[in-house]
Amino acid sequence: MIPGSSILNDLPEQCGALLTYWDGLRGDRIRPERREIDPGAIKSILPFIYILEAASHGEVRFRLAGTALRDLFGFELSGRNHIELAPPAHRRLRSYRMWTHMHHPCGACYSRRVPFSTGIREFCHGILLPLASDHADGPPLAIAIEVPEAGPRWLNPAASALLQAVEDFAYFDIGAGVPDKAEPPDDWDVA
Repeated sequence: MIPGSSILNDLPEQCGALLTYWDGLRGDRIRPERREIDPGAIKSILPFIYILEAASHGEVRFRLAGTALRDLFGFELSGRNHIELAPPAHRRLRSYRMWTHMHHPCGACYSRRVPFSTGIREFCHGILLPLASDHADGPPLAIAIEVPEAGPRWLNPAASALLQAVEDFAYFDIGAGVPDKAEPPDDWDVA
C-alpha cells in the first residue's frame, strides 16, 4: 500500500490500475526497474501509458506513448521533449516537477483540461511513478498514465502541438518522502 495514497481516491480507475501494478512490481524497493514492465500485464490501460526519461532539466523525453494519448492530444508524443511541449510560460515549472519527481523519487498526480477542436475542454487526470533505469548510470525514468475523466470519446485534431499546463498537481509519498515544494526555485534553469 502506498503511504498517503488517499490523494488518489478520486482518480479514474485506470490510474489505480497502474499504481497497483507498479506497487506490485517494486515489492519492498522504492521503485521497480524499467525492464520489469510487462506490456501484456497492463494491456487494458496500455493505450493511456507513457514512459519519460529525464536527460537534463530541459530534456525529458517521451520514450513511448500509447495510442489513446495520440488520439487525445492530436499528435504523436513518442520521441518528443515533454518540456518543449509545455506552453512557454510553464516550461520551468514542468521541468522542475518532472526532475524532482524522478530524482527524489516520489509519485505525483495531476489534472488538466484538454481543449478539443469543438471548443469542449475535457478534464484529464494522471499519475507519474518513478522507475529505475535498466543501467546503473542511466537517466531516471517514470511511467505514467493520463486518462480523460469521461473516458475516450473523440479523436482530437491538434489545435497546437502543446500539452496544456496542469491545473492541479501534488506529489505523494511512496516511501522516500516528497520534495519540499512543487514550485521551482528562482535559479532553476531549463537549459
